[in-house]
Amino acid sequence: IQGLLLSELTHKDGFPTPIGIIYREDKPTYENLLYDQMDKAVNSQGEGDLDTLFRNSHTWKV
Repeated sequence: IQGLLLSELTHKDGFPTPIGIIYREDKPTYENLLYDQMDKAVNSQGEGDLDTLFRNSHTWKV
């Protein structure tokens, strides 16, 4: 119903013209999925150590 109401605004002067698809789907946001993935990685592999990463033998000079 909200989509129909928004599409009817095109018939009134002074209102913006809606273009595109007016649709909403309830699903997790990108940010929530990213944070969940990061939490799972920390729980399975630990917090990690940036200093150890930098001092690893797999580095190069530019």
